[in-house]
Amino acid sequence: MNNGEASTEAGIKTKNNPQEWKSHPVNVRFSLPFFGRRFYFTMIAGGEQRSPARIDEERTKHPVLTVSNLLFGCGVSTIFAFLALVALAMQSAIIEF
Repeated sequence: MNNGEASTEAGIKTKNNPQEWKSHPVNVRFSLPFFGRRFYFTMIAGGEQRSPARIDEERTKHPVLTVSNLLFGCGVSTIFAFLALVALAMQSAIIEF
């Protein structure tokens, strides 16, 4: 790689990612197979580092209330409710083992 390519690459990295990605106290990442396709799940949490302007910009670009997010939330809630009912049934001896 020559000097021009190196400076262009460094400029692109700086423009696309002005801040270095820092580690988070909670960083869960995995992918799951689902009907022949793979889907990834990422959950990160930690102290807020973004400026208020950046938060507003990202909230506009990536709204939380979307049809996909609502369907995902309903699906996860249904799975947890089903598991809770199974656990309750096992505890109350409705299902005997």
